[in-house]
Parts: sequence; C-alpha cells; structure tokens
Amino acid sequence: MYIIMGKLEAILNGESIRFDSEVTEVREFIYRNHPNIDYASLFENQRVVFFGEQHTLVSPKDDFLAGIAEMASAGVTHIGYEFLPVSMQSEIDRFYEKGDNREQLLKHFNEGKIYDEQCAERYMQIVETAKANGIKVVALDFEADTVQRQEISHTFNGRNQQWAKLMSDILNSDPNSKIAVYCGGAHAGYYPVDDRANNELRKQGHDSLTVKYCGGQIFKKDYVFGFDDKVAKSAVEAGLQRQRFVVNVDRTMSRESDLYIHLPQVEKPKLI
Repeated sequence: MYIIMGKLEAILNGESIRFDSEVTEVREFIYRNHPNIDYASLFENQRVVFFGEQHTLVSPKDDFLAGIAEMASAGVTHIGYEFLPVSMQSEIDRFYEKGDNREQLLKHFNEGKIYDEQCAERYMQIVETAKANGIKVVALDFEADTVQRQEISHTFNGRNQQWAKLMSDILNSDPNSKIAVYCGGAHAGYYPVDDRANNELRKQGHDSLTVKYCGGQIFKKDYVFGFDDKVAKSAVEAGLQRQRFVVNVDRTMSRESDLYIHLPQVEKPKLI
C-alpha cells in the first residue's frame, strides 16, 4: 500500500472516496475536493509509480510528457514502457547513443493498430524527452505476435510477470533508482481477477503507487463504466471539466488505482 506523506499528504488533505461510490457521490466529493497535483509529489516517498492511460487518447501522453522534466528532478531514473517489446531495447539504446534511428522507432509505434499518427508521435516524443532529461527508457513487453504472448498473456498475467521481473532487477541493482511505468490502465490496479503488474511487483518485494488518467475528452456517454467514467461525468456535472485535478481513491475494498488524475476535457482529441 502506498504511503501518504509529505507533499502528497498535504495535497490530498486526508480526503478519499470509495471506488464503488455513485456518480452523485463522486460529484459532491470532487466539487469539495479537486486539488491539482505535480509529478514530483508522487515520487517523494515512492520508487515506482504506474501511470495508466487509454491508448487511443492524446491527452494523457501530453500530460506525462509535460511531467518528465519534473520527474527527473524528483530522482526518476527509468521509464518502464509498455509500448516497446524487449527485443527493441537495442534500438532504444542506439537512439540514446547515436540518435540515428528515430524513424525505425516511430515506424514501430505507427504499426500499433489502435494508435493514430498523433499517438504514435507522442510515444516517440516520450522517448526523446526522457533521453533529454537523462531518464532511461526500458522496454517491458512481449512481442505482439509471439506464441508466448498469445498463450501465456491472454489474461495479462504473463506480461505483468515479465514487467515486474524487469523492474525488480532495476530496483535491486540500484537502491537510488526510481521508475515511472507508463502503460495501459488495465495493467495497474487491484482487480480480483488477474494480477496486475503492480501486484506482481509487490510479490517481489517492491510496493508502488498506481495512477490512472481520466477525462481529457468531453464526456458524451449515456452510461458509466469504471471509476474513470464516474470522475469524468461528475466533473462535467460539477462544472470542473476544464480543470486538472486528482482524486484519492479509498483502497478499502477497492478494485481500482490509488489516484486518478482528471485531465481538462477538450472537444476534439482522439475519442473512444
């Protein structure tokens, strides 16, 4: 379980809400409590923070990009990256050393079937910005088309076990290392079925903080699915849809992430 101390404690002010609260309860909560949060505060007492995005949205990538320099100042040494298979670590290392293979990396991001060109470019910019700030990008994933992934990882377990092993090796080899894990939101949380990557990492002796992005687009659904939808819908109803703020989720009986960062909702990002 993550520890609320220091800056993070002051920002959250001891306020939290249960993940299974109704939309009306979430609306009332965020109307009273909608503090903003900086990336450095998230790492003040944590060595690993998971940032869960929706792959088809640009807004989480932009927010993460804007926070990389701040993360570097907070001591982050590595970015664990879902979006590159471990076989491409040599390409990342070459990019850091020579910088002559940008198109090769971008081609990989563009081959993702659920990404558009804007998203692919942002994934590449995250690598570039990490390099510029002295943070090493670590490829985490299986090959997309391997039998290994198809047979072992259809429930995410195999992938999450591999991620945890790679991150645990980093943490054990350098006591000063800190990792920002940028991944899909389904990999970070406390679900009763399938161990998420943070749960696998805990088994290896390393706790973490899990954060999911929500908002970032005008909420137009007539239903809610998951706590992120509750926050996005509640933000509209509370008149906070244009604001960036954090929601602290009560971990008691929780199946969700620890924190949710609501991003300002805009009319035309990549929609669901």
